[in-house]
Amino acid sequence: MAKDSEPRSYSVEEMMEKLKKGKTQSATRDKELVTRADGSQVTRVRKRKRRTQQSKRKAKPVHGKKYGLYVVIALILL
Repeated sequence: MAKDSEPRSYSVEEMMEKLKKGKTQSATRDKELVTRADGSQVTRVRKRKRRTQQSKRKAKPVHGKKYGLYVVIALILL
């Protein structure tokens, strides 16, 4: 028998079933079945909000102008 301090070894099938159960539990928590006025039924999904602390991407600086300037200076010096 495995001791409490030793991690339990899982078979591949057990791991896959555990993952599938986790997906269905979290999926049902964020969904709800809604009936529209025209009678159609749809699943409403909760929108996930973006983190407020997430940094915005910075634009990459353009190096093409500097490269052209260096080429012109090199041609003048030659």
